[in-house]
Amino acid sequence: MKRYFTLIILLVVNCKLCSQSSNVDEVVTDFLIISRAYVTPGAEAAIHQSSAGWFNSAKPLSKWQYNVSLHGNVLFLPENKKTAQVSNSQFTNLYLQDGTETATIPTALGDDSAIFFEGTVFDEDFEFQALEGINENEFVYGFIQATVGLPYGTQFSVRYAPSININNVDYLVYGLGLQHNVSQYFKSPKQFHLALQATYSNFKFDINYDPVEIPGVTFNTIRVLSNSILVQAIASKRLHYFEPLLALGFTSSTFRYELGGDGEALLGALNTALKDLDDTKVNPNANLGFNLYFGKLNFQTIATLGAFINLNVSVNYAIN
Repeated sequence: MKRYFTLIILLVVNCKLCSQSSNVDEVVTDFLIISRAYVTPGAEAAIHQSSAGWFNSAKPLSKWQYNVSLHGNVLFLPENKKTAQVSNSQFTNLYLQDGTETATIPTALGDDSAIFFEGTVFDEDFEFQALEGINENEFVYGFIQATVGLPYGTQFSVRYAPSININNVDYLVYGLGLQHNVSQYFKSPKQFHLALQATYSNFKFDINYDPVEIPGVTFNTIRVLSNSILVQAIASKRLHYFEPLLALGFTSSTFRYELGGDGEALLGALNTALKDLDDTKVNPNANLGFNLYFGKLNFQTIATLGAFINLNVSVNYAIN
């Protein structure tokens, strides 16, 4: 990874400062193709995980009633998200080493690789190894959430997940949510409730590596920043101590990428080039789960299904 980002840094900086070789732009464009294949599954995983566990029930809290919850999240990482296919036909300058036409490389969720790429810039040949991933089968983290009941069957939620580290990747998320009960507007079966919910999540994950130094600048981090909006419809029916839950919705997320380090002028030039990786994604999802009630406490389990499977388990305490 260090060699890869050293190359792209030098290429982009040289392109900005002297632009005397016509193949610099070609190599940078090829690097961005590989980078997109590498980071996209990790970004999709972050979207899916940030959309889990936002609701406790479709039944609204009473006015000024509070609910505080502690959540544990497990995101399962499927094998088909750990690798990506690349071929020489995608590139203008780069090519796979040893005469290979196509290859399977790791994504940010994958393992390491023995695949090498070659290219030429400023009339000099170079090579680099495909990036390595986190090499995990699941991603586990916890967060806390608080909800307050507002007038007219509405409630407001706040979420915060402390920063965690896994294989040199730091992950942090926080968000806000608004939920409104719609079954109050029509006659419905007893203890059956429908609600609409919209949430906003802001999350980032940093890929940290050993500092890379060139004159005037030092790089040590690649940061993925995202804003995600979730909209979903929720249904629940209380059956004494047991309450089944169902929600259907989608998330719309925007991503941008930054390099971190020292050397403001060159960092700014490179991060401008990296805007080519900025992206927007829309992902549908479904939530299936249940609550078990014990007085003011309830225990919840929800599976979020989509491109990934996420399991959320929480303990919730009602105040007032």
